[in-house]
Amino acid sequence: MKKLYSFLPALIFLVFLGVMALLLLFSPVRDYSENEKRYLAGRPEVTVSGILEGETQEQLEKFTADQVPGRDFFVGVNAYWNLATGRNGAQDIYHCKQGYLINAPKTYNEKIFTDNLTKFDQFAAQLGVPADLMMVPSTGYLMEEVLPTFHGTYDDDQLYDKAEQILQNTRLVDVRQALLEGRIAGAGLDTLSPEPVPAGHPLTALPPEVHRKVVLAPHLGGITEASFRRAHAHMWRNVEHLAAGERPDNIVNGL
Repeated sequence: MKKLYSFLPALIFLVFLGVMALLLLFSPVRDYSENEKRYLAGRPEVTVSGILEGETQEQLEKFTADQVPGRDFFVGVNAYWNLATGRNGAQDIYHCKQGYLINAPKTYNEKIFTDNLTKFDQFAAQLGVPADLMMVPSTGYLMEEVLPTFHGTYDDDQLYDKAEQILQNTRLVDVRQALLEGRIAGAGLDTLSPEPVPAGHPLTALPPEVHRKVVLAPHLGGITEASFRRAHAHMWRNVEHLAAGERPDNIVNGL
């Protein structure tokens, strides 16, 4: 009898898995989740090439995660738990003190970050003119005092250290301390990352006392009537060069 009891937890677990598998197999496939406001993965297409390349397995994993029986219940429990612990207001947004909604930290792509700064630094070296680069800290980094207790770590300091190692021909403008101490009177920013700017971007969700000091432009700060006319004329001039079999002006991609 004792030996039977030792196998009971494993037996119960196997029965649970079997029931869930049967429900998953015979339950109707849902196309859309009202709670999550997104489309759900459908049944995977089973092909020889898909199995060999791993696509079928990936589709099956997404299908199982999206169509698992009781998904709405589990998603709801997780959402309420995160909200109760102050870790999440809506997906990757922290519900913070004083009513603030602040982006949770995200893992940055080191390769893209390094490549972009390297290209900028090389371009500055080729021009031979003084170049400055200002990196804007994240809202969560600047407003740590209102973040929930169980918040993630923001990589701002790590990114600044990485940028200082990469930039050899460019001066890195470090505004962290000035922003933390409130010593910057105002700022005008024309280029944001990423673009198009997503909803909830840190610079579009600044606290009221800071928001009035910041002016944002949709990457049009350098567009004047004169610059537009020059760019338009230059574009057609390059079309004429190409039509004549000639090399266009101002190639920047090495072609």
